[in-house]
Amino acid sequence: MAAPIFGALGCILGSEHMLRIQSSMNAACVLVNYPLTIALQLLINDEPVYVCVMITLWLNKVALSFYGAKVRQHLINPGFVKNQAKFQELADL
Repeated sequence: MAAPIFGALGCILGSEHMLRIQSSMNAACVLVNYPLTIALQLLINDEPVYVCVMITLWLNKVALSFYGAKVRQHLINPGFVKNQAKFQELADL
């Protein structure tokens, strides 16, 4: 519940530290909370719609973690995008 609050405040304030906390909370959800919840839903034969909702939330957290890491890296190093493009050009050679 606190992860979206930390994410929003981290974006508004441009705080790398708050985004790192949000990332840790998302990782805990992806690695522990959601798999256990889905396993329990399957164990008690919960409605398939609710299992699909949990899987959708799980995939959403993975995407948020991916893009959050990119934003955090940009806040740490403003030249990240330019440097990343240079590295990609060198890799393509």
